[in-house]
Formats: sequence, structure tokens, C-alpha cells
Amino acid sequence: MNIFKIPFVNTNQTFNITLNGQNLTINCVWNQEIPTWVISIAETNTNTPIITGVALVTGVNLLMQFYYTGLTGDIVVYTKGDPGALPTFDSLGNESNVFYVTGVK
Repeated sequence: MNIFKIPFVNTNQTFNITLNGQNLTINCVWNQEIPTWVISIAETNTNTPIITGVALVTGVNLLMQFYYTGLTGDIVVYTKGDPGALPTFDSLGNESNVFYVTGVK
């Protein structure tokens, strides 16, 4: 199993990243209405959307329902001290972190 911490911080952001050999662009925005962090992932070279509008919630593999997209790992959110706590505006990148996990069967 390989675990990689995706370098989120607590501000709206867009960045390029390579995860398991795939060049991706991740967009993360705070949705005050819900309130929650929401991510979208696109293929970097073509800017083709892969997933859009997925809330960062704890306790699940965020990519499970998107197995057909070709993303080859799992994305999980963990909040230090309270594994069930959702990331708040201030906690993302601090107590709440997002991990890309490969090699889990």
C-alpha cells in the first residue's frame, strides 16, 4: 500500500499533481452554503473533467463511485483527533488532510 498526502491548504485552490503516474489538475473550493470543501479533478494535458463537485467527507473512499473514470487509487479524508469530523474551512491542510492511497485490495 502506498499513501500520499495531497497538499491542500485552507483556501480556494487549483494545482497540478501527479498521482500514480496520472497528471491531474485538482480544484478545491469552499462552499459556504453547505458548508463544505468540494473538489473537482481534470486530466491536466487536455483539461478534460474526470470528476466534478465531490464533497470532502470522512469515512469513505471518495473515488469508489467513480471506478469507471480510470483513476487508479482511493481518495480518503482523515481528521486528526476525530476521524469522523468533516474538514472545516480552517482545518483543511491542518487537522483535516486528504490522502491518495494505492495498492489496497
